[in-house]
Amino acid sequence: MERMTITMLADMAEVIRQTVAGGEYASTSEVAREALRVAGMPNDANLR
Repeated sequence: MERMTITMLADMAEVIRQTVAGGEYASTSEVAREALRVAGMPNDANLR
């Protein structure tokens, strides 16, 4: 996997932190990967 740093609004970051704290995802990275899948990344993008 490649590591990437992104910048976002504070309220967006808080939503991600709350999602992880709620137990639905184990990490902020998992939330970001799922968001990209939902946004329509091609199935063959090999996002693991």
